[in-house]
Amino acid sequence: MHYLLRGEPLLNFKVVKFITENIKAEFPNAQIKIVTNGTILNSDIMEFIKQHNVTIMISLDGPKRIHDRLRRFRDGRGSYDVIIRNISKLQKEKIPFEIATTLTSVCPYLSEIYQHLKQLQPTLIDFTPVEDRSNSPLIVRMTDDVIDDWAKTEIIAFKTFIAEGHSVTSSILRLFLLLNDNKVSEYECGLGVTKFAVACNGEVYPCIGLLGHKNFYMGSIWEEDFPDNTFFAQYRRFMKIFNINYDKECRTCWRRYLCMRCYAFEIIYGRKKCSVPESYTEKLLQFLAEILLVE
Repeated sequence: MHYLLRGEPLLNFKVVKFITENIKAEFPNAQIKIVTNGTILNSDIMEFIKQHNVTIMISLDGPKRIHDRLRRFRDGRGSYDVIIRNISKLQKEKIPFEIATTLTSVCPYLSEIYQHLKQLQPTLIDFTPVEDRSNSPLIVRMTDDVIDDWAKTEIIAFKTFIAEGHSVTSSILRLFLLLNDNKVSEYECGLGVTKFAVACNGEVYPCIGLLGHKNFYMGSIWEEDFPDNTFFAQYRRFMKIFNINYDKECRTCWRRYLCMRCYAFEIIYGRKKCSVPESYTEKLLQFLAEILLVE
């Protein structure tokens, strides 16, 4: 069971404590992850994280010159230095942490960002390209050189993980585990089938990316008869529409179990085609095969 608290949960640490303690009381082995901007960390929070074995993921978009262009305080100051100081506190307390990075046109090349982040030695780095309906100038243009850079960097991350035990990227780790287990699933990530998201008002949706999208509303935990007919009707619907073989493009695609597309983002942004370039999957598999064959 995996609970993900996002937004800026540490602004209301009392609520975070309440939720965590109640979940742990009911499900002692529950995995709880807090995604934070990393600017609010103190000794009480760090002690709580250690005591309850909570995973902390910090949003950091690369080196100072990149991050501070994208994430500033209200007074215009960049937040990079504050975050790095707080990461140092975590390291001093031997608290493992992950990093979440949003990729933008400010620096579309993954290699530069990864080389900087791996020096911090996070256990995992999650890279996500920025998404926007309005054709924002921050959107990364997936040119051949960008795709090649991303794929090569993912493999470097995999090698770093094997050699040093840190800084693996979530996508290459997921692909490796899929190939290593020799198992495939008809559901890309389990949204609405094995995973659900609960909004702060108690509303339930298939994943955090679809919070507030009423077409995907599954009910509320505050309703006396939850889970009710609405929940199970939506569950049956999601079992169908989120199945890889439901989509015609996926059904006939050789990489349908490997591409790691995000259905939620494609739904939100109205995409009718797979958001993961075929050449990217090809390069990842090629580079990964070269490593495994040598090993």
